[in-house]
Amino acid sequence: MRFWNIIKEDEPKMTTNTAQTVQTSWGWLLAIGIVFIILGILGLGMPFALTLAADLVVGWLLLIGGIISIISSFYSRNLGRFFMIFLSGVVFGIAGILLLVKPIVGALTLTLILAAFFFIEGIFKIVYSFQIRPIQNWGWILVSGIISLILAILIWADFPGSVVITGLLVGFYLLFSGISMIMLSVAARGALKST
Repeated sequence: MRFWNIIKEDEPKMTTNTAQTVQTSWGWLLAIGIVFIILGILGLGMPFALTLAADLVVGWLLLIGGIISIISSFYSRNLGRFFMIFLSGVVFGIAGILLLVKPIVGALTLTLILAAFFFIEGIFKIVYSFQIRPIQNWGWILVSGIISLILAILIWADFPGSVVITGLLVGFYLLFSGISMIMLSVAARGALKST
């Protein structure tokens, strides 16, 4: 009970710190958003090639992203944020290792891992969107999280037939994630200029 009260007392401070971090990193958000949009468009144009390539690429990205998340979690000054970032990094790292170790069954593995990844990522994005609420376009991250949850449900509902459309789903995810990052970076830059 005491632990929960400490987190609730720190919540306004955590929201402000998170919003300030986003505001000072607007350039990185913009650059990553542009890269995601380009990758998403390429993926939508070549879904079968993306399905094959995504196994290795996503495996490496998840592994590297997991390692970075785990390392960055130790720099968090808030216990709640530490656990959220650390657990996210562990999930990403395990998913990446699974994709890299079993490339032969990559298509099926990728589909299942993507469903789990979209589900967990959707939940984290929804939580994160409420943490950055002071920033003007925070709703884009919320919508991106909801779309991630919907994609996870669609994959699970049509498995194993969804293996065929994995490339399209990854392309769509990258495209919309890129758009949400760009919209957030534009709002963060505007907020930074007005302060």
